[in-house]
Amino acid sequence: MAFLNEYDKLNIIGKGGFATIWKVRHIKLGYVRAIKVSNEMVEDENDPAYQSFLNECKVLLKIGNGSHPNIVHIYQPRLIENRAIVEMDYVDGETLNEYIARKHFVPIDEVFRFADEIVRALAYCHYDIYKFLMDPNVDNIKSDPNDGRKYIIDKATEQELVAKYAVTHNDLHSNNVMRRNYDGSFVLLDFGLAIQNGKAVKSSSRRGGALEYMSPEKFDDSSVISTQSDVYSLGILLCEILAGRVPFLLDDKAYESNPTVAGFEMMKFHKETPPPPIEPLRREAFEKANPRQTYIKDYPEWLENVIMRCLAKNPAERYANAKEVFDDIQKHKSEKPSTRDDNSLLNDLERLKNDNQRLAAENEELYKRIENTSDTNMSLNDQIDSSDRYVAQLENEKSRLSSKIASLEQEFQNIKSEGNNDAQPVYIKRNPMGWMVATFLLIIVAVFFASGMVYFMLK
Repeated sequence: MAFLNEYDKLNIIGKGGFATIWKVRHIKLGYVRAIKVSNEMVEDENDPAYQSFLNECKVLLKIGNGSHPNIVHIYQPRLIENRAIVEMDYVDGETLNEYIARKHFVPIDEVFRFADEIVRALAYCHYDIYKFLMDPNVDNIKSDPNDGRKYIIDKATEQELVAKYAVTHNDLHSNNVMRRNYDGSFVLLDFGLAIQNGKAVKSSSRRGGALEYMSPEKFDDSSVISTQSDVYSLGILLCEILAGRVPFLLDDKAYESNPTVAGFEMMKFHKETPPPPIEPLRREAFEKANPRQTYIKDYPEWLENVIMRCLAKNPAERYANAKEVFDDIQKHKSEKPSTRDDNSLLNDLERLKNDNQRLAAENEELYKRIENTSDTNMSLNDQIDSSDRYVAQLENEKSRLSSKIASLEQEFQNIKSEGNNDAQPVYIKRNPMGWMVATFLLIIVAVFFASGMVYFMLK
């Protein structure tokens, strides 16, 4: 790629069917960004592939007018040497999918941060973007006579502007959301399937996004795709970060072997199967991330109600757009927490009771192990005491024999002294048997003492 010579290619970030994304450093200016480069040669600016690429860039450039901190920013797209290329901000982090797979359980404060940032970012696309894109002359909007920086916009005009400028993302899933490493904020990516200027009819040439996140109407070729389709996918994302998984799981192996059948099964889930309750899934995620601990519900009931409304099968029963979702979440967050009902308290008490029973069983097992260890220690102590008594007996026997020998020696000295008092020498007849007995006794004492010490040391 000769035209990439103005960049140092640091590493590849990802590769899709149309383009490859690199992390690069500009050689002359030194900034670090991501750069998206088409895989195939583009014939000219009229090439359908380039027009599709350019449309995505146009949408992102329009959205970027508002400089929303939670939407990726891109810069001027170019066609150089038959390659489509565009720079974008490099997001140092990991996808939401990778983050959930690594953490299993996302703390509730991060769930609310995600709701604040990504729901707000989508609300900006669905609603507030008109404030940055509207043209007062073309849209016939009058300035406020009291403040030239403001415009007079009534409710009906506002709804017309929203319908004209709103952007439907159309490809929301957890690989299109990044979590920044340095501050934990979330960023919305990839507007390659985005729709602007109101509703669009799904065609065979337009993909509907990832199967696990597709709204029921996206499975029908004649269906209308609108901001309410995004609301459904947003509900899947909110469920995923709260529960640790999407409501309906795609069988990857089945999809690889027969994608048509797997896609049909997923369609039936989205169209016919009610989403599972979130609390058991979140408990499972918690216990996977925190073994031997018991989960106690840590999120308000209204949050699950918001998610379930997003996941309504009928688009008319969902929120109209992400702004309504965001406003409803903020309204509930500002309300004073309601008193917990009896069922909720009973459920928590039951979990605590089960937890106590489990801990009691573990303590009982631990006590048995301690008792077994104590019995072993007592047996060893008894053997040591027995050895000590044996050694004491040997010491007493040694002392007794030593006293006996000392007595015999004293008796010998007395006899010798008496003999020295006579003028004539006294001849004492030695008794060889006495000395032999004394020597034998000393040897026995020494052997007993040595054997006792060896026995004690071996124990």
